[in-house]
This record gives sequence, structure tokens and C-alpha cells, in this order.
Amino acid sequence: MYCTGGIRCEKASAFIRRETGAESVQHLKGGIHKYLDKYGADGLFHGKNFVFDRRVGAEASSHMECSKKSKEPVDNVVGRCLYCEKPFDTFTPDGVCTVCREPTLVCDSCKTGLVEYHCSDHIYLRNCYFSDLSRFNELELKNQLAELEEHLQRMAIGKRYKQKRKTLHRQCDRVLEALGEASSSIEVNMANGTQSQTKCRNCGAPECGGDCWGFHGLGRKDKISEKNVQSIKGKWCGKTILSVLQSEFADLSDAEYLSSLMSHSLIHLNGIPVKCDAIGLDGDSQAISASSILKNMDTISRIVHWYEPPVIVPSSISVQKIKIPDDIISENSLCDNYGNSNEALIYCCDKPASVPVHPAGPYLANSLTMMVEGQVGLEPRSLRPCHRLDRCTSGLTICTTSQAIAKLIQGRLDGKTVQKLYLARVKGKFPSSENECQNFMVSKECASASWSWMGDKCCIEVNAPIKNIDPIKGYRAICNDGKHSTSRFSLVSYEETSDMSIVACYPVTGRGHQLRVHLQWLGHAIHGDVLYGGPNYLLSMKEDAIKALVDASKTGEESQGLPNKLISENAAVSAKNLCRISRDGVDGIQASFSSAQLLGGGHVIDLHAWKYRVSFERKGRKTKKCKIDAGTMNSREKDQADVDDALVLMDFATNVPLWAKSCECENVSWL
Repeated sequence: MYCTGGIRCEKASAFIRRETGAESVQHLKGGIHKYLDKYGADGLFHGKNFVFDRRVGAEASSHMECSKKSKEPVDNVVGRCLYCEKPFDTFTPDGVCTVCREPTLVCDSCKTGLVEYHCSDHIYLRNCYFSDLSRFNELELKNQLAELEEHLQRMAIGKRYKQKRKTLHRQCDRVLEALGEASSSIEVNMANGTQSQTKCRNCGAPECGGDCWGFHGLGRKDKISEKNVQSIKGKWCGKTILSVLQSEFADLSDAEYLSSLMSHSLIHLNGIPVKCDAIGLDGDSQAISASSILKNMDTISRIVHWYEPPVIVPSSISVQKIKIPDDIISENSLCDNYGNSNEALIYCCDKPASVPVHPAGPYLANSLTMMVEGQVGLEPRSLRPCHRLDRCTSGLTICTTSQAIAKLIQGRLDGKTVQKLYLARVKGKFPSSENECQNFMVSKECASASWSWMGDKCCIEVNAPIKNIDPIKGYRAICNDGKHSTSRFSLVSYEETSDMSIVACYPVTGRGHQLRVHLQWLGHAIHGDVLYGGPNYLLSMKEDAIKALVDASKTGEESQGLPNKLISENAAVSAKNLCRISRDGVDGIQASFSSAQLLGGGHVIDLHAWKYRVSFERKGRKTKKCKIDAGTMNSREKDQADVDDALVLMDFATNVPLWAKSCECENVSWL
């Protein structure tokens, strides 16, 4: 423990003796100051002592009470420049972190190319967090905002990231404000006052109706991009870079392929290339060994030649624009958090199955948020999903362009004040009474899993803990050491000819794959859900998907892609040469994507997010009855009861899916 005066060391040594029973606990009496006063430069201390005056760092020989003076100069520079890692140990008043104001070691040569600095804790923000935003143009500000949002997504869960989220949210607001000023200046300078023509976000053509989103748009997904995988998870800390890459990422499990990527500097840790031990660092002081230990806040990135797998989408996605009521905005102090009319809207999107909610994994343009942005004319990366659905699940997805409103909705989800109603089509006749439930053939391997009949709601409640047992494949199962999970199911209709049941599903808790796992446990797996034992009723489109990807790899139309100017030409060439799709054709495609990503089964399941009900608290009102029905496309529910004026309810819904059109879903009530 470093202590200048000895007081903290005295307390720490006493604490260690008391708590651990250790006897050999020693510390410097009087702290490092007294030690240097006595021994000076002739002692065992190397470097400079940090002091709280204008000297900042003091040489050991500068202590006035030093009894001896070193006769020969000693090279005691132990500090290093944070950017180039050359020996340097002089703190300067201007060399402070722009995020936290901590003094930072930055040598004179590095200062010539930098305006603001970032300490070791915030070096991952060096490209997106700046105090002075006036020197950036609109494109640079948008890139900063996109990177800040990526960091926020990686820190979305966990109390330990609470303060970091606040810091990044404040910076996002500052960047948005700067973007608003930049946009205003552009509008003022427009001579004719006309708006620019809205273009397709995917192919860039103004006349495109969105048909390029699906199969036939694969030729436009050829791009070079630096793909930020994510910040280091807690369970990765203390492990080597190599072991994490091989165990956590399926496409990097091949040691020979991973070694090739490292030899061409295509994998980075905190922006620094990672080299395999077998290759060696070759004297490269800027490289990091693959056997290095990962620590908290590290970020792994990879330069890839990117091909997106296909998705199945209509030419137009159903989107409802719903304005947040003024009383909800005022009650939650949101009035000053948005600057245009779009910010006060909620976008209720009917997500097609096979489409991810937001860019993730191999998906970028083939994601719901980017498609909707192009369809309704929003700015890139401006649409924020308030929650997520599985890629193979269809239905209601609530999005907004307001950071404050997204935070408000997400807070309701975390606080269990959102009700959800799903529709599922399952094999066999689902029980509609307590007597019929006796036919369940549930597994008894998990002693804590149980089901019960709720007579008042005429539904089955399942209480079965769920655990993610295969993170790479995303496979969950019911286990005794899993997380508590509760779901309710009620039969809507049964078709004898096909032996299929439509079931209303109400997730009380919100675990991943919860409804799918619980229905499998009851013996009624969801139709099309091959991951959990459901029948695969769709014709495989895998051959068509592979052919489309092969054709895309042969076109070489990089000019229609999205090149990243921050990547060197050599890195781009290396990434393309090592791309399995470009290099190995069909074999490379099958090695790069799963069967579901290639539309070979399991990419579409009969599970549809149908209705959400969000509750907002109102302060100081308890007499009147109030209900807001927002965006329900079907007729009003017959069973809606009056609610106390202390709550304002907003209902969101989509149309029922095609496979449920024949049943009377309007009579389905909240479970």
C-alpha cells in the first residue's frame, strides 16, 4: 500500500493483523517521506515521489534531510507515457484526463498530436469523449455518439457501472446538443430551403422501396469494418486473451486461423495489436502477447471483412408513431430532454422473425433499428430499442429516439411495472382445465421446477429456474442452480386437423428464452423452435442463402459497402484475404454462420410479442379513474378494468400473426 505519511499504513497493518491473524505485517514508520528523508537516492526507492505541491513529483535526492548524497546519477525514470509507453515521469498542469481530471503522463512528442488526454481508466474513450466539441464537424460528432452508445450498451446491466453510465449519458447529451447546433447552422445556410431527399439506409438509392433488405441485398453487405466485440466481462478477468478468444467466440476456436489473424494484427486489445506467443512480438513494442491477462474495462476489437447473413422481411415494416402524453412527460421531468418533435414519440415496430433488434454479431444493416431508421427517415444510429426480442421471435418492439424516454421505459421493465402478452403456436392440445393438466409428462430432474393450475385466471403457472448452459449457442435449460423464472400459459384455441394449439403466454419474470424453455418442459415445444425440440415446418432456405453469399463474395462491389477510413489499406487487404467467405467459398460460409443464420431452420418460430402494458406512477392523485389506450390496432379489450388515478397505463400492440388469424384472440385477457 502506498502511503506518504504512514497513517493509512498504520491502520491497514492493524486491520490485517486483526482480520487474518498474520504476525509478519510490516510497514514504513512515518511513510515514504521519512524513508526518503533518511536514505534519499541511496535507498531502495526508485522514481519520483508524488507530492501535493507545485513540484508534483520530487526526486529522492531532493529531500533536505537526506544524510547521504548519491555521487553518481542514477536512471530512476520508472514512469511511462500512456500513449507511446516511452520512459517519462513528469506530470504537467495541462496533462490531465479530460474525463476525470486525473494527472496523466503524456510525453512532449505525443502532446503535439493530441489536444485532450485520457487516463488509463478512460483510455477506451479516447476516440469519443472530448470536452471541447466545437472543433468537430457533424460526421465526427455522429461517430462519437455511435461509439458512446456502444459503450453504454456494454454497461447497461450492473450496479458497478452506474456512475460510468451517468458519465456517458451526460456526454451523449452534450454531443446531441452540439449536433443540434450543427444541424441548425446547416439549415440556415440552405439557400432554397428544401430538404434533402430521403435515401435507403442500406443501398443509398432514393427510389428504393426497401426490397434490398432481404435476400437480394446481400451483394451490398460486403464491407471492411473494425468490429468492437465488447468490453471484458467479469468472468473473463484474470484469464488470458488467447483462452477467452478460443472459448467464447465460436469462429475463433480454430487455433491456426486465430494465429493467422494475430500475425496480421487484426485482433486488438484496447486498440493495440495482439500477437500469438508462437509468432512472437518481433521486437514490436506496440504489440501485446496473447498470453496477457485480461482486466476490467479492457476492450477487444477485431478487423473483419464483413458479410451479413440474410434475413426475411417484407418490403415495409409496420411502424406506429405514438406521442408520449404530456402529463407523463411532466411527471417524469422529461420536458427539457428533447429538442424536436420526433424525440417525444415512441415507435412501435412489428419486428419480423429472423431479424435482430439492433446491430449485433454479424448483423448491421439487416437489423430492425437500422431498417426502421431508413424507412421513416431518421438519423443513423438514432433509434434506441427499449427492450429486446430473440432474433427468431416476431412482434412488438418499443423504440424511441429520446435517451430520457428510453431510460424511463427501461426503468419500468426493470421495476416489473410492464405487463407482456405473447402468442405461441405449439404442437398438441394444450390443457384448458386442471384435469387435463394431469397428462403433463414433465422432467423431474430439477426438483425446484413445478407447475400449478390457477383457477381464477384459468391458466397454468410454471415456476422453473433457468440457466444458460451453453453461452456460445445461447442454449438455456431448467436447472436447480438457475435463476428464478415464472411464466403463465392459457389455451386460446385448438385445431384438431393440424393438432396445433394457440397459447397465450405471460412472462412474469424476464429471463432469456423463458417462454420457450418452459413450454418445452411442459411437453409443448413451440412450432419451428428446433433449438428446444419443436418441429421444423419451414422449408430450408440454406442453399439459397449460401448461393447468395457466394455471389456477393464474387461481385467485389466494395464501393457500395461501408469502408472504415480509420483502418489502414494493409489491414483491409489482410482482412479480406483471411475472410473465410472470400477465401473458402461454401466451406467458409458454413464455418462462419450457424444453420439458423443461414435460414436452415430455427430462424423463424411461432412466438409473437403481441401486447405490452406500461404503468406510469402519478403523484398526489388518488380519486379519479384514468386509462390511456395508445396504439392498439385491434378493438379495445373487453376485460379492461378501471385503474386508480395514481397509475397511468399505456397499451401497445401489434396485429396478430398470420398463423393466429383464425382464432378469437380479442377475448384473451392479461394473465
